Amino acid sequence: LTVVGVVPDVKHMGLKAEEGPVVYIPYAQKTQEWLAWTTLLIRTAGDPMEVAPSVRKAIRELDPNQPIAEVGTLEESLARSTALPRFTTFIIGAVSGVALLIAVVGVYGLLAYSVAQRMAEFGIRMTLGASPWSVFWMVLRQALVRVAAGIAGGCLAGWWLARLLESQLFEVRPRDPAAFGVAACVLAVASLAAVVGPVLRAMRIDPSTALRGD
Repeated sequence: LTVVGVVPDVKHMGLKAEEGPVVYIPYAQKTQEWLAWTTLLIRTAGDPMEVAPSVRKAIRELDPNQPIAEVGTLEESLARSTALPRFTTFIIGAVSGVALLIAVVGVYGLLAYSVAQRMAEFGIRMTLGASPWSVFWMVLRQALVRVAAGIAGGCLAGWWLARLLESQLFEVRPRDPAAFGVAACVLAVASLAAVVGPVLRAMRIDPSTALRGD
């Protein structure tokens, strides 16, 4: 055989299948026994399925006994080959979204409750001379330290568990820094919202009122 050109690798048997050597041979030179089937590709300017009847008619005129096993678009073929990975990815994404929502609600609720339980402490601190803003920054700093520790632990666990997703991905890194960054930012924003609200309310109340409410 005379090689007249080289093309990039093509995934003939699916995105995850290992591809061996592939040779393109002109139909007129197809004499090898192992080339028992032929795939005809046609580029069209409009809807590909509109020209399907004309293609079938042309093939029947050339060889009435030539069977046509399947007619479809490349988009349909690609969709079939990726149906299971896309479904699995959708399920994983949905479960991950629910888990992130539960984490956000849990972090918000826990921090908001923790700050609300310390109202008497804030009143004592402001009675003894602490400014409302010093109390605010103290609580915010303490909350962020806890949240940062939790996010760091979650990112490390997620980084290690991400390897389990490699079998469902194609030319995509399972350890995507952007995904980890978005999840961490969402949790950080929820934590800030949980802390800022109760502390701002505590700053606006009279210290004696906070003490009497204990």
